[in-house]
Amino acid sequence: MASKLEEDFSCPVCTDVFKDPVILTCAHSFCKACLQQFWGTKGSRECPVCRRKSSKNTPLPNLALRNLCETFVHERHPTHMLCKEHIRKLELLCLDDQQLVCLVCRDSKLHKNHSFSPTGEAASEMKEELKVKLQPLQKKLKTFEEDKLTCDKTTQYIKTQAKHTEKQIKKEFEELHQFIRDEEAARIAALREEEEQKSQMMKETIEKMSRENSSLSDTIRAIEEKMKANDILFLQSWKMASNLEEDLCCHVCCDVFKDPVILTCAHSFCKACLQQFWGTKESRECPVCRRTLSKNIPLPNLALRNLCETFVQERDYTQMFCKGHKRKFELLCLDDQQLVCLVCRDSKLHKNHSFSPTGEAASEMKEELKVKLQPLQEKLKTFERAKLVCDKTAQYIKTQTQHTEKQIKKEFEELHQFLRDEEVARLAALREEEKQKSQKMKEKIEKMSREISSLSDTIRAIEEEMGADDITFLLNYKSTVERAQCTLQDPERVSGALINVAKHLDNLKFRVWEKMQENVQYTPVTLDPNTADPRLLLSEDLTSVTYSTERQQLPDNPERFDKYASVLGSEGFNSGTHCWDVEVGEIPLWNVGVMTESHQRKGNFTTLSGLWYVCYNNGRYRARSTPQPYTLLTGKQKLQRIRVQLDWDRGELSFSDPDNNTQLHTLTHTFTELVFPYFAIGCKLYPLRILPVRSSVKVQLHSNI
Repeated sequence: MASKLEEDFSCPVCTDVFKDPVILTCAHSFCKACLQQFWGTKGSRECPVCRRKSSKNTPLPNLALRNLCETFVHERHPTHMLCKEHIRKLELLCLDDQQLVCLVCRDSKLHKNHSFSPTGEAASEMKEELKVKLQPLQKKLKTFEEDKLTCDKTTQYIKTQAKHTEKQIKKEFEELHQFIRDEEAARIAALREEEEQKSQMMKETIEKMSRENSSLSDTIRAIEEKMKANDILFLQSWKMASNLEEDLCCHVCCDVFKDPVILTCAHSFCKACLQQFWGTKESRECPVCRRTLSKNIPLPNLALRNLCETFVQERDYTQMFCKGHKRKFELLCLDDQQLVCLVCRDSKLHKNHSFSPTGEAASEMKEELKVKLQPLQEKLKTFERAKLVCDKTAQYIKTQTQHTEKQIKKEFEELHQFLRDEEVARLAALREEEKQKSQKMKEKIEKMSREISSLSDTIRAIEEEMGADDITFLLNYKSTVERAQCTLQDPERVSGALINVAKHLDNLKFRVWEKMQENVQYTPVTLDPNTADPRLLLSEDLTSVTYSTERQQLPDNPERFDKYASVLGSEGFNSGTHCWDVEVGEIPLWNVGVMTESHQRKGNFTTLSGLWYVCYNNGRYRARSTPQPYTLLTGKQKLQRIRVQLDWDRGELSFSDPDNNTQLHTLTHTFTELVFPYFAIGCKLYPLRILPVRSSVKVQLHSNI
């Protein structure tokens, strides 16, 4: 019953006649207070009808609409209570036409035979009916408010979930970092322990060699000094030293004791010789039995000193003169190897003996002694060279340790960096999910807030209409009933609104390990740098080798090749099956195979058994089991890679082309000891490289069956 004009004068927000109307850039008009309230609820300046953003912060007043509304309201209130035709009060409601009429209208032809009801009764019935129709709106409003509350809690819970999940991700990654730190510390500790053990071993070897060098040097020096002595003294010392003189000789200088001291182990030495030995040794131990002394200052051996002094005095005289005839020694009895005087020559003791003048005999014996001295001198040189190698090896052990420790730290730092990158990526994914789901919940809450506001306004407007006077209520009843017909659907519950915690935390360490497997390469064979010929340059990860014409300054340890540019793998095999691929590419000269652990590394080792390989040289492929001759492999196309397959138990070593899966050659042998992968290269342009293999994670499910 409300006129179309009244609907046009109604605000879309409060559904009442405009009060102080303003107009937006989209041409829609609203009460100024209604628009401010809507914008305050929404949090953004948009049109409540078309949702377009307003380009102006302060909307312009709609003066023409305000004047029209004021005129409409002024004219409506005085006349809406009266019948326009009879200017009488409206007191009845025509139930057939649903129209307010006066008492005169009741008897007009337009309402002939119609049913009527007093406005009071009709309004009362319709209000009751409207109350019933209002209940679904109120229930729906309550549902929306409850759902909005749930959404508010969900939004807060999403933040809580994100914080807890982020904390758990950081905890899991910290445990992975700690595992890697512990593993790094363990490996470095093992490296340093090995360095300490091998350095100590080399130190003991060097000390032993130093003692042996010192002993040899002292022996050679003593012999040379005796050779410089006069002929008589020299011949006296040539195989003629008495047992007494041997007993009175120091074990260090091999001469008669000078100022002797005695150790707690009962051995005696010259005081100066012992001090010199201890200075070389750097520890107080006996030069003979190697027992460590319990006293820092050895006691002087007075009795031995007196004996030595008496012996030297008597020896100095008796060495030059014959005791029996008090004559100078001038002859050497060749039969008794004894110095004699001219009188002794004719005695019964030397009858029919052969003699030689002391000068001739000494000269011949010195020449003989020079020949016998050469092996000692050669041995001394050998020991000195060996000691020099040991000194270099001891220094190289330190260099190796430093380089290996640096490489270990570099490898573990790469693992830490991988974990840091993975952690950042997972936290970013979590925050992105939080952002998206929080935004989605925000939009849903804003939409529900608008719907709740609209429902609240509708209910409030209907309740205001129900509180109006009967005539006004009945005049607006039709529009009020239409307004009570809510078309809003019940709010939908959004599935998947929460953070997918399982996706972020499910077997996190295992998933990271899986991904690490994809990024970390595994090479079935790595090279042993301690076996590499000095002309070979190995990569930092020990998986490739290049030839160089310059020899590196490396220790000449027994494991190292020195004639052929060869190197062995770091791990040997004495059972099972093993396989590795080698990239040979454009290398013009290479060997690939296996060698026994006991096989000779120095010099020409190809004449000995224990080496099996396939080689490429001068455009030809050949196979060999040393010391047998080569077997020419004919009709083979150029290889880029070669696969080596070892079946130790069956005694088979197979070579194939992995690119086209064709067999090249198979060598057979009954293996009885450890064998190592063997490689040789003769090209400095291209590296020979052992190829990595794809590793995989296998999950085994436990069963109670």
